[in-house]
Amino acid sequence: MKNIIKSIGDLRVSVVLFLLFALFCALATFIESAYGTPTAWAMVYDTFWFEYIQLLLGINLLCGMFRYKMFGLKKLPLMIF
Repeated sequence: MKNIIKSIGDLRVSVVLFLLFALFCALATFIESAYGTPTAWAMVYDTFWFEYIQLLLGINLLCGMFRYKMFGLKKLPLMIF
């Protein structure tokens, strides 16, 4: 179980997921400015793969929180920012 949390909550995985998320958000911004908001929503924001990236980012965040034991009162300020 610990190996799964370590591999999913790995910082390299976080970086790749954030880069993909930023790339597709930027792509959606260009699509929206050229073709309108409904087109951007249909081509990027409402797709299963964009939601899958968001889900993986959330799971990655939770695994990282468990990995670095971010649930104590001493580390609470880190969670806020």
